[in-house]
Amino acid sequence: MKAPTLHKRLLAAALGGALLAPVTALADITWSFASGTSTSSGGISVGTSGWADTGTGGTLRQHTVVPWSGGLGVNLFNSESSPNHAVDNDGADEFVLFAFSEAVTLNEVTIGWPSASSGYDSDISVLAYTGAGSFDLTTETYGDLTSDGWSFIGHYANLAQTSGTATINTGQVSSSYWLVGAANDQVSPTGLTGAKDYVKILSLSGVTPPPPPPPNNSVPEPLSLGLLGLGLVGLARRRRSKD
Repeated sequence: MKAPTLHKRLLAAALGGALLAPVTALADITWSFASGTSTSSGGISVGTSGWADTGTGGTLRQHTVVPWSGGLGVNLFNSESSPNHAVDNDGADEFVLFAFSEAVTLNEVTIGWPSASSGYDSDISVLAYTGAGSFDLTTETYGDLTSDGWSFIGHYANLAQTSGTATINTGQVSSSYWLVGAANDQVSPTGLTGAKDYVKILSLSGVTPPPPPPPNNSVPEPLSLGLLGLGLVGLARRRRSKD
């Protein structure tokens, strides 16, 4: 069997390099709210605000977010005691708005309270803003949100009974603005039990979305390697013809 010619070896090396070009995996980032209502991690900062309706079907109003032991709660009247000091749907439906400095793809929500043995239910709902331009929650009801640029991500049940963490957002939605709150059937029917829910949001985890593809006038790296290999093949053939 003949040994591979030089130009075949060069072509194989070039194409092999193109196929084996490394793909960088996206590392998870966790934003913890164990000691404050805002934080920064992975070069991305996030602030929070609390929101609740003014009765079923009522417009939303902003309220105070409080960093309790175990995570964030929403305090409607500055005098709420346990369990209503958490994010809950007992009397008013409460959410925390997380505003990130850039778009993120969240994949986990972790609560630090209640515990599995507390007897409290701990279902949550999650939405992300995917609309164009800005938004004003003070003009919205929960029933309006999905018609006004908010994407319903999902309902997630019994976090206290599942190690406190819910895996969310299987559709890989990216946004700078996320609403996380007690289970809310006004944004979408929950199909969950009618028990009241109470949670303290301890942390969020996610990744930054991958960069957009290069414009059409640019050459992707694997193709560049392939073109380099073809150039080397041509050079090898020219040298052989001279020999």
